Amino acid sequence: MAAAILAFDVGGSHIAAARVAGDALADRAEIAVDPDGGAEDILARWRQVGVHAAAGQPLAGIAAAFPRPFDYANGICRTRHKFAALYGRDLRRWLAAAFALPPAAVRFCNDADAFLVGALHGEGLAAAPRAMGITLGTGLGSAFWAGGGIVETGPGVPPEGEIYCLPWRDGTLEDVLSTRAIVRAYAAAGGEAATVQAIAARAAASEPRALATWRSFGAELGAGLGPIVTAFRPAVILLGGNISRAAALFLPAAEAALAGAGARLRPVAALDAAALLGAARACFPAG
Repeated sequence: MAAAILAFDVGGSHIAAARVAGDALADRAEIAVDPDGGAEDILARWRQVGVHAAAGQPLAGIAAAFPRPFDYANGICRTRHKFAALYGRDLRRWLAAAFALPPAAVRFCNDADAFLVGALHGEGLAAAPRAMGITLGTGLGSAFWAGGGIVETGPGVPPEGEIYCLPWRDGTLEDVLSTRAIVRAYAAAGGEAATVQAIAARAAASEPRALATWRSFGAELGAGLGPIVTAFRPAVILLGGNISRAAALFLPAAEAALAGAGARLRPVAALDAAALLGAARACFPAG
């Protein structure tokens, strides 16, 4: 059996892993992780999910998608807002030792970039002249695509392709386009504290407060993306992250707010595979 790439997607509340060979993904596994937890617990869970996905098969390398700030060239964690316990840790050497690979075979990329690369290829849209990827979840991730690759500079592209920190209303875009925004809006409308999944289930059952919460979220998504879309002019915006699983509840309002902007909003079908496939492709483009 040919050696595969062991791909990781490190998210805000989980780490996913799978073996990737070409466009084929095998033995996907996922484990919950506390981003505010201790280093040893995070690393133990990371290794555990990787061992499960590796399934004892030979590995050609490791591709890990991780959120910013991160020293991707050297594999050094620079995040403090989450995974603070890993700050300054040489994750390249740790992964290499954990899976008996040379450090040069361990590579890193941004998680939102990995999602967009995997989603574009998975949806057959890699030939799009300009595209965006938005991940909606604990935080707000973003990536920009032009000329056949990820871009972090250029007309209409904010620094490093990051939109979460852009000013919006009385705060930032992430303040209104994230898990906490939905939970807060539902509670403010008179509902008790509930998870995003519960609010989605109540909306599916036609609860008025929940339906209104999702419509408001969609309108804010469209309005918040409006200036970015006008500046960058993407043909398509691919939606990922756990919140995108409820796209049917907020997409109509988002599309209405973006009407006339010339960009399609499109939830990704193979949501659980996109970032893993994209990480392998981005880190090992010839693999």
